[in-house]
Amino acid sequence: MRYSATRSQRGFTLIEMMIIAPVVILLIGAFVVFTVSLTGSSLRLREQNTMSYDIQNALNTIEDDATLAMAFSSTTVSGTSGTSYSINTPQGNNNGSGATGVFTASASGPLLVKSAATTTNPSVSNRSLVYYAQPDATCTSGTLVANDPYPVLYVYFVRSNTLWRRVILGTVNSGGYPALCNGPAWQKASCDPSLVGSYPSVCSTEDTQLLDNVSTFSINYYANAGDTNPMSISNYNWDDNSSPQGIAVTISTSKNIAGATITQSRSLRVSSVNVR
Repeated sequence: MRYSATRSQRGFTLIEMMIIAPVVILLIGAFVVFTVSLTGSSLRLREQNTMSYDIQNALNTIEDDATLAMAFSSTTVSGTSGTSYSINTPQGNNNGSGATGVFTASASGPLLVKSAATTTNPSVSNRSLVYYAQPDATCTSGTLVANDPYPVLYVYFVRSNTLWRRVILGTVNSGGYPALCNGPAWQKASCDPSLVGSYPSVCSTEDTQLLDNVSTFSINYYANAGDTNPMSISNYNWDDNSSPQGIAVTISTSKNIAGATITQSRSLRVSSVNVR
């Protein structure tokens, strides 16, 4: 006859369970908190890198325009010496025109960069400037470069915490301004995206949205490229023929990510090769 030996099997008692359960819950809670914290840190780090890249991309655009500027304008008031554009609705400040649509430079923007319109992308080597038929109305090829360049104004401004770039072309065959010798200009007049369809004769394309979540957009102007001290704000009343040679731009952004506010800030100092 065979006998099977049985071994006593014992589980946790109620008291042991009452002791162990809170410990397990605490361990699980700590793991969840660690995981959430790690995920939040990762999201914030990724967003900081993205914000830094986006700010630099916006500054690169400003640098490209500023380097080739004919002037850093202080205003778009019609009749100001050196100003050769009139502002039509909805291209002016607050999408207006006339006296209510004037852009005026300040330490917090807008930034007004006046350049020469080109026949193709200004960054390529085979581009040519577009010229007015003035003073040589015959537009003789040999003397064309002595004529007045056809201007384009790049306006950088912040609206609802977003940095925009607007393109305003010079006036042609109107208000005493002559026709063009060559062209057409590669640059296209732009407007608020919501208004392009309503003003087809003025707006050829939409304003460029450069950067979101902008908390600071500041500009300092330097009379000479090598100056270390910026111009006084009270002197922001020059005309295009006595433009500052250089600018310094600072852009900061702020955003709430994973329960924390993160910020990024970058600066640019640039001088125009055309302003003397």
